Amino acid sequence: MNKKLLSLYGLKWNPFAPEVPVEALLSTPKVDNFCWRIENLAREGGFALVTGDPGSGKSFALRLLVERLSALRDVQVGLLSRPQARAADFYREMGDVFGVQLVPHNRWAGAKALREQWQRHIDAALFRPVLVVDEAQEMPSAVLNELRLLSSSRLDPLRIALENKTDARALPTVWIAGDKLHDLLGHRRPFLTAKRLLTNQTFRDIYRTDAMDVDQRLKITSLTFLFTDLRGSTDLYERVGDLAAYDLVKAHFRVLGEIVASETGAVVKTIGDAVMATFATPDRAVAAALKMREGMRVLNGERKRDDLLLKIGIHEGPCLAVMLNDRQDYFGQTVNIASRVQSLSDARSILVTTPVIENAQTSKLLETAGLKCEAHRAALRGVTDEVSIYAIP
Repeated sequence: MNKKLLSLYGLKWNPFAPEVPVEALLSTPKVDNFCWRIENLAREGGFALVTGDPGSGKSFALRLLVERLSALRDVQVGLLSRPQARAADFYREMGDVFGVQLVPHNRWAGAKALREQWQRHIDAALFRPVLVVDEAQEMPSAVLNELRLLSSSRLDPLRIALENKTDARALPTVWIAGDKLHDLLGHRRPFLTAKRLLTNQTFRDIYRTDAMDVDQRLKITSLTFLFTDLRGSTDLYERVGDLAAYDLVKAHFRVLGEIVASETGAVVKTIGDAVMATFATPDRAVAAALKMREGMRVLNGERKRDDLLLKIGIHEGPCLAVMLNDRQDYFGQTVNIASRVQSLSDARSILVTTPVIENAQTSKLLETAGLKCEAHRAALRGVTDEVSIYAIP
């Protein structure tokens, strides 16, 4: 392309020429993300591969990567120009790239010298040397094996023989860890349980029907259930009409769903205008209930009418996680009690049971909010003994 054509299109360089300078190359968000990930690998160590159809810009992406890495302080970048070379020429080029005198016929000494030079660089700069190979598919298998051994923690291969003496299939796993990982694992805390997983809204949304087998039962020793229902919803439909009432109920569902998610809970299901939600701990459920009540006040304030009044009941206890009607659900007396407690509510107070109110975090939450509970005994349908109910004003 001549200069006249370049000026006609406002171009400084021929976009089809291989010698286009790096500053003229377009760095897309995907390429930026790839370079950023490689910059992190330079600290931790690892392997990255760029794949794509011929002419899709893999070599140009590597040029941008080399430019980005070379700009970093203390990062040593080596570019292998002849990937198709045999092992002897590979060692010659590696010695030239990283400034190490290598003798091709003594690969052990060459590899040792190269690795010692790399280790000195890592100890001094805390960055690992980076080797960039373009057209890596041309590398012979023998050269790839040499490269693998050079970058491994040991030059001599390590073989482990495992024998499975059980009837079950097993997936063997070998972890190579240093003192830092051992120290980290020594201070670990359990962060994911079945209860926390099943009360995660994102998990329920993604694995709505795949979380459990149809015949599977999972016993959970403690889970907090929150039930809500709209008071006077039948009168609401009669007063404002089906369409307006439906829009109101839908807006109320949206607000409740956002609040449940904000308190790390999950909506199990909706029945009519009622909501069933679960939380890992009672204090999260109480915090969500207080936010729900305030959210309904905001919606009512926008309409200047008290159309949306929530009846809320909360109970905590053991239950069974099951699959019902092609979705993950819960079964047990704890669920029944939570539903019965909600049915006693009059929308002026949030009703909770003893396990909820005796939770230390719940007590602290109510004390901070300046709320004092009123206790009374109540008989619940399907429950033999009376239950202590606490009303949160």
